[in-house]
Amino acid sequence: MPLSFAERTAANIDASPDGKVSYTSKTREYTIVAENTTVEIAPGTRVEAWTFNGSIPGPTLRATEGDRVIVHFTNKGHLPHTIHFHGDHNEVNDGVFQEVLPGQTYTYDFIAEPAGVFMYHCH
Repeated sequence: MPLSFAERTAANIDASPDGKVSYTSKTREYTIVAENTTVEIAPGTRVEAWTFNGSIPGPTLRATEGDRVIVHFTNKGHLPHTIHFHGDHNEVNDGVFQEVLPGQTYTYDFIAEPAGVFMYHCH
């Protein structure tokens, strides 16, 4: 039988002797490839678009608050790209300034916080 939400949540936290709760951290590793792909936006209407892993939207990245998230980003597109992860307030890996040229790879490495549901996109 599947675990309930409460059981799944409890499985990811530790309570210390002083009663404080801290998240156990796991490393979540993903690979994202930016590429130009022809997509159908309406029946019979196809356009060339920037995609992540060939789709719009890109893949869902899942993590629990406190997890280390590593994203290996490769740019196979025609133009420079970045990934801007909403909710990630680490300026070094914010994605606004790390322009990844065509054919290059950059690795984003950050801690998933704060908790929430956030989008990501190219800048």
